[in-house]
Amino acid sequence: MRTCREAGIRVVPLPGPCAAITALSAAGLPSDRFCYEGFLPAKSKGRRDALKAIEAEPRTLIFYGIYPPSVR
Repeated sequence: MRTCREAGIRVVPLPGPCAAITALSAAGLPSDRFCYEGFLPAKSKGRRDALKAIEAEPRTLIFYGIYPPSVR
């Protein structure tokens, strides 16, 4: 991926059975070791606590997000 981007070659991910893996393959982030964390808690304190608990995690982390109702 990195080599293609550096060469100016456009990369388009193809959707598959798992949106997290599709996004990871297109993100250009390290993908040799990663961790899927799912959805973060809805409340901000819960999100802060969850992120604090994994802040030293060396792997690429994947989260799904929930947008506020006003954004949907």
